[in-house]
Amino acid sequence: MGSARELARAGRDAEAFEAILGALPSWRPLSPLHLAPIGLTWDRDLGRIMTREHREQLLTTARGFR
Repeated sequence: MGSARELARAGRDAEAFEAILGALPSWRPLSPLHLAPIGLTWDRDLGRIMTREHREQLLTTARGFR
């Protein structure tokens, strides 16, 4: 998600979120209870772009599983 952080720092929020969505299919949960990469909400650079709509989209977007 390094490029998403760089885009967010540059104020290119829509592109940053698209980069997150693009990486989501390769995301892997840490446990069966880990439903989505919600840690992005607390990320210093990405947290501010994680609006309610973006969080909902993360929960409804297909992603990888082990």
